[in-house]
Amino acid sequence: MTVPTPTPPKPIWFDTTLRDGALMPGVSFSIHEKVRIASLLDAIGVDAIEVGYPGRYPHDREAIAAVAGEVERAAVCALAGDDRAQIEAVAEAIAPAKRGRIHTYTNVNLPDRRRERATLDAIERSISLARHYCSDIQWSAFDATRADPDFLDRAISVAIAAGAKTVNLPDSLGIATPEAFRQFLAAIAPRHGPNPGAIFSVHCHDDLGHATDNAIVALEMGARQLECAIEGLGARKGNTDLRELVYRVRDRFPEAIDLNLDLLEQTCEFVRAIVRRTPSRPRS
Repeated sequence: MTVPTPTPPKPIWFDTTLRDGALMPGVSFSIHEKVRIASLLDAIGVDAIEVGYPGRYPHDREAIAAVAGEVERAAVCALAGDDRAQIEAVAEAIAPAKRGRIHTYTNVNLPDRRRERATLDAIERSISLARHYCSDIQWSAFDATRADPDFLDRAISVAIAAGAKTVNLPDSLGIATPEAFRQFLAAIAPRHGPNPGAIFSVHCHDDLGHATDNAIVALEMGARQLECAIEGLGARKGNTDLRELVYRVRDRFPEAIDLNLDLLEQTCEFVRAIVRRTPSRPRS
């Protein structure tokens, strides 16, 4: 993570409406709707679109492949745990994409320190495996804000050395206040210097209503990628709202926004209409 700068570079916009957003109760998208939403996000200028979690939800494989065949510019991304079967499921699903990304994650909030070595080995092994299939690898330190700081630092270093191009530091349970999140990120920055070898990302949940504020803090502290969802959809109380964050960033740093805002408004309305009219459909 870089040292804070008064005027941050343009954010990298990562949208997870179609993966994490679909975890919100009462929200479900058909494959046709996922393709349409992904195409709109691509046209808006979003940089990465996370479509599903095929290792856990086999039905996501078809949707990911369908999106991968349509998106022209953005990276098409899917989530995997750190085991071989889940990583290979993502690799297969994103194969049609012009630009694909494998997103792996590892729980770094360990109740037993005796598991640290095995966890670091799993991070190295899973990222190395993912790189056999794709050059663009993102790794998430699940529950990073509650992890032991020294172990988190070691895990980040292992992930970068293994080839992760993006390191995501999620507030997985949405428990961080903006000041606590600032302190958390400030402790990471000096450990990895101005050129850490990877882009740092944040994924903020809104359980306490701080998701957008925490994302702004992260941008100020040097994070480059901001993970969001349309309408703030997501597990429990949801994620950082894409539209809200875009306008908050534009108000503070106008030169940092290079998105089609008119199309963003249309896309938000399209998703709102789906959510209003569509009963929950069980995932398979």
